Amino acid sequence: MLHLISKLAKPLRLGVLLLSMVALLAACASQNAAKGKSAEANKLITDIMTSEDAASTTVTVKGNQALTYTAIKQVFPLGVLFDFPETSLDNIKTAYYPPENDFISSIRATQIEEDGKTSRIFIALKKDLPYSIEPDAAGLSIVFPKAGKLAAETPPKAPLVEKSAPKPTPEPVMAKTPAPPATRMTSVSAMPLKQYVVITIKADGTITNYKSFTISETPPRIVYDIYDLKSPFKGEQRIAVKSDQVRKIRHFGHPDKIRIVLETNKSYLSKHTARPVDNGMLIYAGQAPPTVSEEKPGAAVEPQAAKPLQASAIEPAGAEISQPAKYDKPAWLNRIDFTSEEAGKSAIIVGTTRPVEYRMIKVDNKRLHLKLLDTNLPEYRKRALITTRFQSAVDRITPTSTPDSKDTVIDVELREGVPYFVKQTDDVIRLNFSASKIPPRPYEDAKLPAWKKALAEPPTESAAQKAAAESAESSTGPPAQKSAAVSAESSTGPPAQKSAAVSTGPQATNAPATAVASPSDDQEIKPLVADVAKKPAKKEMSIAERLDLAAPAEKKYIGEKIALDFYDTDIKNVFRIIREISGKNFAIDKNVTGKVTLTLDKPVPWDQVLELVLKMNQLGMTMEGDIIRIATLSSLAQEEKLKQAQLKATQQAVKQKKALEPLVTAYLPVSYSNAQSEVLPHIQSVLSEGRGKVSVDTRNNQLILTDTAEKIEQIREIVMRIDQVTPQVVIEARIVEANTSFTKDLGFDWGTVSAGPFDIGDSQLLLSGLANNLPQAIPSGIVGFDFQKLTGTPFSIIDAKLLVSETEGKTNIISAPKVVTLDNKKAKIKQGLEVPYQERDSSGNSTVRFKNVDLLLEVTPNVTPDNRIVMKIFVTKNDVAEQTPDGPALSTNEAETELLIENGDTIVIGGIVKSTITYGEKGIPGLRKIGVLGWLFKSQEKTDSKNELLIFITPRIVQLKQKDSNLEDI
Repeated sequence: MLHLISKLAKPLRLGVLLLSMVALLAACASQNAAKGKSAEANKLITDIMTSEDAASTTVTVKGNQALTYTAIKQVFPLGVLFDFPETSLDNIKTAYYPPENDFISSIRATQIEEDGKTSRIFIALKKDLPYSIEPDAAGLSIVFPKAGKLAAETPPKAPLVEKSAPKPTPEPVMAKTPAPPATRMTSVSAMPLKQYVVITIKADGTITNYKSFTISETPPRIVYDIYDLKSPFKGEQRIAVKSDQVRKIRHFGHPDKIRIVLETNKSYLSKHTARPVDNGMLIYAGQAPPTVSEEKPGAAVEPQAAKPLQASAIEPAGAEISQPAKYDKPAWLNRIDFTSEEAGKSAIIVGTTRPVEYRMIKVDNKRLHLKLLDTNLPEYRKRALITTRFQSAVDRITPTSTPDSKDTVIDVELREGVPYFVKQTDDVIRLNFSASKIPPRPYEDAKLPAWKKALAEPPTESAAQKAAAESAESSTGPPAQKSAAVSAESSTGPPAQKSAAVSTGPQATNAPATAVASPSDDQEIKPLVADVAKKPAKKEMSIAERLDLAAPAEKKYIGEKIALDFYDTDIKNVFRIIREISGKNFAIDKNVTGKVTLTLDKPVPWDQVLELVLKMNQLGMTMEGDIIRIATLSSLAQEEKLKQAQLKATQQAVKQKKALEPLVTAYLPVSYSNAQSEVLPHIQSVLSEGRGKVSVDTRNNQLILTDTAEKIEQIREIVMRIDQVTPQVVIEARIVEANTSFTKDLGFDWGTVSAGPFDIGDSQLLLSGLANNLPQAIPSGIVGFDFQKLTGTPFSIIDAKLLVSETEGKTNIISAPKVVTLDNKKAKIKQGLEVPYQERDSSGNSTVRFKNVDLLLEVTPNVTPDNRIVMKIFVTKNDVAEQTPDGPALSTNEAETELLIENGDTIVIGGIVKSTITYGEKGIPGLRKIGVLGWLFKSQEKTDSKNELLIFITPRIVQLKQKDSNLEDI
């Protein structure tokens, strides 16, 4: 039996030892992980410096550790934008202006707090040039070489297999199944943009049964009634919007419909559109948003017989369709790069914020579509990359998307059909193309830009009508049939060989993708050196945010840049050229004539050119819908004068009509305000002059109005806004009075001398109380000494006692009053006692009177709109200092302040301290002053007491629910 136990004990001990080692290693690993996470969470940018040598200009971003970054090169404003996620700025300058140089104009640093801490650095460039990024352990360096260009990085060459895979079958585009009609609304939200506001009404299907109308009375409103739709909300819901187009959104449900009310300005009453979508409806308030031609369903085009496209056998057939994990939110396209590799090979690198599912569709022999499912395309990436002058099989790369679709399509145009393969690694998709036998086209063989063609055409009176017809035809046709595309010309190189880049911005509505024509092809498509696809993209910057990074100017021009050279050219031909470039609709009055002579060597925006041409010829421009009308200044001035006269006549007619409207009497109850003093002053100025009347029923606290229906509706809106539930504030106070006392006694006692037994003839001597300087003390702390004999005397004469006594006492007196008060109403907390004293009159008679000795706390709260509390505090603390023959003397402490605190925070009022120190000494005169021996004949008493008052105040807001008012809405 013992042998069996010993055999089992050995493996048991080994198991316990192994478990202990595993637990220890796990603890160490968790500590290291926690340290690493903490260190990574505290990333800081400590400095930004610039340096220059003979070969390059370098911008150095220093940090306290290695920095994670995303780099994006922008065309407008020209520069490089760096985003550093989870990184803060460590008290550094936000603007840097390097010494005079030819490349960098300024450097700006900002910090964004929206989605965590993100730092942003924008390097504004004077001209487009390559750069390289050199990260290190404490930041990174951005190098701009002074001569030459950076060589494109060559990715590792994939091993090719001689055998090629069968020709892939093109995937047909399926017709979209119409969404079912909506029966229940789920939410209403608003997104303000620069020129309009998008109101999203989400539902369980598409919304098509609706009507809209406007109300011009104050406040101006746009009303949408959506029928056969139920609302999940009870009562009226309000959404505040910070925008010029829409100030507030209100929606409430009726048994048969839901009403959406947009409070706006009168200038935007006619500028609103609605568009049903699969999951509800979109309402645009303001300038009409851009419309993009929708994809039309149809079968895929069969490939041509010459040189068919082949998928290389390097990747299996399954690589054409990816199946990543499912995600709740759509991805964003954050990278499109083109690389020219050795031996004529090339690659297109597409990066997204997360792995996405894609489809590779072969449209025809020279065209491919890379469809990224559930992926959004940023506005600034809607531009084409033109690669006609590279040794490559790729001619053009155009990303496209439509508002109705959640997918992004990248259109790839080829010179000829070549083998290719697709490879996806995490959030990067790489399209590799074999070399093409067709060489790059020289400049002489390239097609001329459309503006040069327009110069060769004779001017005609129907140029504006022809342009409008061409624009209308192109907007209704498929994207592939878009014509008259324009390529801009740069001062640094020849124009692009293929006229396929169209103007960017919200006006370009007829093309499947909008693009800004680059100054030169090699600059436009230079791949980013930094691997930006590895980092998730942050929130896309709006046009206004990107413009703020540029140097401030009086007026911003956002049109595509062009370079022109005119000599005595007919002005109508100039307008035709601008129409071709801008994609706008133009209408020119018949009396517009003139010649234009100008030379623009450096490209400038087309809208600036248009403004300059108008000024040179005394012409003006007006926007009538989507049409730019050109007329003489005298014609426009005459039309404006006529318009003002018509407006004045209309106003006079409306005024006369209002004077004849019947009067209506209404009773408006007021629930939470005083109708006489708080509401009446605000509505008296709104009444119709000479017709409107108002009185107050003080017993029922209601207003009695007699006026037109329009004025009563306006006053009802004012009363509804004023008569709001007044918030209440619960004030909790903790009053703590701390008393501390300390007493110390030190003394020496000479006791009674007692005699012994006497013999015959002896005389008795009785001595008692020779000396006693011992204070009255507690028996504890007494030390006794007894000397029995002194120089042979037969009796004891000394009986001494030493007392050392200390007494310490602490007392806390706590009270916790609580009071509730309305907003802006004073709350008072008072506690204390009345001290009696005698008072004598002139006849000598005495009467007993009482004086208040108390603690008084007065608080007046004020609730701010952002749920903070402003408090006015007054504190008084009275106490009896001493008693005098004339009565008690009082000591008073007061404190008065005003402060702002968060809801539920606690403040402390302290410093009301009363301190008393008492020192006393008594003993035998003369003997108590003999140096050290004097302690045998004296005693001391020391008393130290402190009284401190602390007040803790905690306010909390109590907001009662606003009950539905019986004031009728619209």
